[in-house]
Amino acid sequence: MAEPRIRALALCVFQHNGKILVNRFHDPVADQTFYRPIGGGIEFGETSREAIVREVQEELGLSMKDLRLLGTLESLF
Repeated sequence: MAEPRIRALALCVFQHNGKILVNRFHDPVADQTFYRPIGGGIEFGETSREAIVREVQEELGLSMKDLRLLGTLESLF
C-alpha cells in the first residue's frame, strides 16, 4: 500500500451569470461521478499561479492573465 502524501491543488473558479465552470470526473474505486472547478495538482517548485496557468492550458487550450487569489481552503481527511 502506498504511503499517504499531501497533494496540493490549485483550482480556478470561472464565474459567469451566477454559474461556475467545472470538469466532470469519475472515481472508479467509489464508482461515483463528481465535479470540480478547472485545475489540478501543483508540481514541485511551481507556484499556485503557475499551476493554474498550466492546467487551464492543458484542460481548455486557453491562455490566462490577470489572475486574482480569492482564498484558500484546507481539507484534511
